[in-house]
This record gives sequence, structure tokens and C-alpha cells, in this order.
Amino acid sequence: MDDQVLLTSICCLDRHELYQTEKPYELRFHPPGNFPRKNLHISEYHGIPVEDVRGREKSLSFSKNGFVVMELDDQMSPEDFNDAEAIKSQYLPKVAQELKIHLGASRVQVHDYLWQDSTPEGTLKLVREFNEDASDLLKMRVQYVTVWKPLKGPVKKWPLMMVDNSTVNPAYDLQATDMVYYDSVVDTHLAHKSENYKFMYLSDQKVTEAWVTMQSDSGGLTGAPHIAFPNPMASQFDPQRESVEVRTLVYYDE
Repeated sequence: MDDQVLLTSICCLDRHELYQTEKPYELRFHPPGNFPRKNLHISEYHGIPVEDVRGREKSLSFSKNGFVVMELDDQMSPEDFNDAEAIKSQYLPKVAQELKIHLGASRVQVHDYLWQDSTPEGTLKLVREFNEDASDLLKMRVQYVTVWKPLKGPVKKWPLMMVDNSTVNPAYDLQATDMVYYDSVVDTHLAHKSENYKFMYLSDQKVTEAWVTMQSDSGGLTGAPHIAFPNPMASQFDPQRESVEVRTLVYYDE
């Protein structure tokens, strides 16, 4: 096997007949009574080939692959990320600035720095919720983009792997799913298994290297499914992964 390809396992949403009449969901709180917390049917698949892009990062294209690796030297220590004010005053503006330059965007709004993906419909909902008057912004092309980087490196355990969005059939491979919180509902996508997927990861990812991933695009591009995976090259002595993900709305004048 190619030295730049390793084998791992993934979990995907089943193509279950239930979803022809019932939308997949997961409750992120404990419901009353015996109401089920989720109706997700998930299967695990083994022997999945994942290609290492180390040394070929610059060949990736946001429009063609749905993700890129961006240099992000934020000059912050892992301990700094325990300080919410430091994140808001230093890290988030840095991410917005670098992202605007890297993607050639007109405007970048930081939505949050937790974890949450979005569908195209969910992204437009965020634009309306995030802006008092969104009429002009809704006329622009908007992408929901996440920026993920490790706080300590190099990453050995549970690195992220991306699915090249050119190998995804969104109408067949992606399933709209409700992530239900106590006071809100987030519309996201879960991926079904497909033999067409091309998986990629970045070996030994450094703290100055960030994955920039498209979640949705009002211009019609497909978001890139992604997931952390068990790295067969990691050892029990490697440290646990620590990371931060920033969620943004990226606007373009087109």
C-alpha cells in the first residue's frame, strides 16, 4: 500500500427506510418520560483508506475539494484558550482576518467557537438570526465555514479526516438531520456510506495548521463531510487531542 495511505474505520448513517417518513434527529438534553433521545441508525465500516496530504497541502482547493489547510500562527498558548476573553479579543479576530485573506472574501462574521455544522437552509437561518437587518447580506453569496486547529501538536490521536466534496452526491449521500437543544434546533447533515468517497487527512498536524472546511454554500457547492478517526499509527503514549473550532459566515460580492 502507498506510504501516504492508511486504513481506518468510520461510522455512517444507515440508509434506513425510517428516514423516508421521519427526519433523523438527536436530542442534546434528557427528554421527559420515555421519549427516545435519537432515531439515528449508525453502522461502523472498517478498512477505509485515508490519503495523507502532507507535502501536498497547497494542491487543495476550497472550491474543488471543499477544504484547505491554512497557516494560522495565533501566538496563543494552550492555556490561553481557557480564557474566554482572550479567545474573543485575540483568537477570533485573527481567524476572521486570516480567513478573509485566504478565501478572498468580502466579509467574515464569527458565529461561535464550539462545534456545529449546517445545511444551506440552516446557514441562511443563521444569517437572519445573526444580523438585525440581513436583507443586503442575503443577496450575497454566503458560506458556512469552520476553522479547526489543535491546541497541542503534533496530532497523533483522533486526527480529522475530510471527504473530498467532489466525490459526494449531496442528494443521495447526505441526510438532513435535526440536532435538538433545549431551546433551539440546528439543521445539520449526516453522511451515508459511499464507495465513491475520497478521504484525506493531514499527518502530524501542527498547532499552526488549521483545517478550513466548507459546511454549506449558497452558490451551490457541496459541503465537505468530516470526522475524527482512530489513527492506527498512534500509540497509547501519545497525548489526547485538544482542539478549538471556530464557526463563521463568509460573504462574497459576486
